[in-house]
Amino acid sequence: MHVRPSTPRLLLLVVFLLGALACTATANARQSRVVATAAAVQHAQVEAKAAERTLRKQRSAVARACAKHNKKLCRASRTRLQKSSARLVHLRKVLTGLTGSGPTPSTPSTPGTGKSGAGSGSTSSGSGTSGSPATPPPAGESSFGSVAGSGTFQPGLNSGTTMSTDVAGASTLGAKLVRIEFGIETPASVLQTAIAGYAAKGIRVAPLAGFYGTMPTPAQAKNVASWAKAYGPGGTFWAGRSDGALAIRTIEFGNETSYGYQYGDGAGAASYTARAQTYAVRVKEAAEAISATGVDVGVLAQADDWTGDWVNAMYSAVPNLDDYVAGWTIHPYGTNWQSRVQDLISQTAAHGAPSSIPIDITEWGVATDNGGCLSDNYGMNKCMSYAEAGLTVTSTVAAMRLKLGGRLNMFMLYQVRDQASSGASNDREAYFGALQQNLQPKGAYTTAVQSLLASS
Repeated sequence: MHVRPSTPRLLLLVVFLLGALACTATANARQSRVVATAAAVQHAQVEAKAAERTLRKQRSAVARACAKHNKKLCRASRTRLQKSSARLVHLRKVLTGLTGSGPTPSTPSTPGTGKSGAGSGSTSSGSGTSGSPATPPPAGESSFGSVAGSGTFQPGLNSGTTMSTDVAGASTLGAKLVRIEFGIETPASVLQTAIAGYAAKGIRVAPLAGFYGTMPTPAQAKNVASWAKAYGPGGTFWAGRSDGALAIRTIEFGNETSYGYQYGDGAGAASYTARAQTYAVRVKEAAEAISATGVDVGVLAQADDWTGDWVNAMYSAVPNLDDYVAGWTIHPYGTNWQSRVQDLISQTAAHGAPSSIPIDITEWGVATDNGGCLSDNYGMNKCMSYAEAGLTVTSTVAAMRLKLGGRLNMFMLYQVRDQASSGASNDREAYFGALQQNLQPKGAYTTAVQSLLASS
């Protein structure tokens, strides 16, 4: 005769079976993670060994080139060594993050310089945290948590004026601030579509007054005052609106004007010095014109050149330049960001600029097509996965905040979306987006960017 189990025994049996199934699922998931981690570790180890071999060869190349007293060849060899050294340090940090142990050696010094191999050949080696991405914070802590004295930190995105995609992408990512370029001669009325479009999504615009490959006239420099009068705090555009808190606060003066690629010259050239002097005068004219409107909008000026020639020339033309500057801008792409930021600090301080002037990193980013190998990535992995990109942006921004504290004001990630569809090109410039070109997410990288933007 079949005897039906009692209800309590039946419940116990069901609980037992469910528990067994749960344990099996947990074990399978754990095993999958172990296999995935082992594969990642193996890949990182192979990459690190290859980087070590490359580094040994380049050390020898530097020694040979510099022994011949060929300055041009010596510098080029050192630059290649610095990139390889930064790459190796980054791989070792990734490996340490995967294994939870293991050494993270200091960056090898570059022969003949006595500086960190992760440096940029700059006149100052910097101090504090390493120039390469820092180890991520422990689980459970915010990747972009508050740092002592950093109450002004404003993360944002480089975006554009294609309203159907740029605004939508910035909103999807959770941006509250975007950097957008307008020609310096642009009438204030032309900015209205972009200012209003982003404001409708609760996003403030940080305008960039651009003048690619040329220098603005005094009238063009003063034109930015009309932008401030219309869109600054209490500006005419905000009259009768409830979102005046989104008024522009700064106007960035020029994009990478201290670089030579737009002008065909470089530090040491007479034209470079003349450009820096003209630039400083125009900054002064722009700031004075804005001040005359009575609107509280500051001018951001460039101090981004490791040689010091740019800053020295600016101050030779306008000795009290810092009286007109609301923030120094820099684009320290790559793992050598620390030495470049330190150069800015040292060079401006040498001319008496107060440390109360903020530093605005208006461009920084990583290129990733989820493992597709690109033409370059500023010394970082050219075949970076979305997961590695997320780790890199998280750890690097944390290290920047730790080093700069309250001086780090804006941090503008480049950029909202890719310029090409996935796999369509190997051009580095096409894949700096936090989203794919069609606004689809880039996995862990998109998640990391959203975390950054939520930390303001």
